[in-house]
Formats: sequence, structure tokens, C-alpha cells
Amino acid sequence: MHQSGQFISAHPLPTHYGPDWDGFGSQDQSGKYLPAYFPVLFMAEAVLLATRLQGDIARDEEFTVQFRFESEEPWELVVADPRRSGFHRGYKFTGGTWEHSITLPSDIGTVDFRQTAAEAARELLLRFGWIGVTTDLLRGIQDQAFD
Repeated sequence: MHQSGQFISAHPLPTHYGPDWDGFGSQDQSGKYLPAYFPVLFMAEAVLLATRLQGDIARDEEFTVQFRFESEEPWELVVADPRRSGFHRGYKFTGGTWEHSITLPSDIGTVDFRQTAAEAARELLLRFGWIGVTTDLLRGIQDQAFD
């Protein structure tokens, strides 16, 4: 990273989650389930790291953060929080690849890393068919984790 400026953070998708206990999506115990907060928090961590690195080592340069979600199998979103109700319908990523890039401007002081990450996470969650997801909702998930 010191010479190239490249850093990769890879997260395997969790395989130990099942359907929400009261959700209206699939109840197939053998399916693949992704807690909705995973991409929200991973993306926030990545953008936060990039803004800190940029501020420390390359304040006058743009930084690019690239996200990629790839799977050959369908994944369904779950709330995965027993304190909350499950989704009112199934939201599935049916397979394939999703990619998204963010360019952080050289003026690091203008970047709201949480908003930037929430917008990227929303783009991914839309691919699951969750058309009602808002950046405000995703900011609330971030606030619970980071505050």
C-alpha cells in the first residue's frame, strides 16, 4: 500500500444466518441470507479508512473507493436483529456482480463519509429489490454502530 496506494478489504459473506423469525420472505433454512447491516457497515468502514488515509498521506489527491458484490447464488436480505421485525417481503440478489465506485475529492473537508457510504450501500440494496430503502434509514444503522 505504501508505494501503490492500493488497499483491499475482502469480507466473505456470512453463512450462519437464516430467515427472520417473523419476516415475509423465504423461510428456507438452507438459503443464503445476508443481514442488511453488513454492507452498510462494511462500506462505512471502507469510506472512513479512505478519508483518513487521504487526509494523512495524500491530502491534495483524489481517492477512489471501489465496491464489488459478487455471487453466483441468490442471497436474501434479512434484518437479523431479534429486536426488530423482519422485512415485509423477500429482497433477493439473484446472482451476478454489482460494482460501484466513489471518488473522494482532494478537498477532504467536504466529504461526509457516512452519507457517502450510505449512498453506496443504498445502491447495492436496491439491487436486492428493496426499493423503499433510504439513505436516512442507512444512516440510522450507521449511527447505532459508530456512536
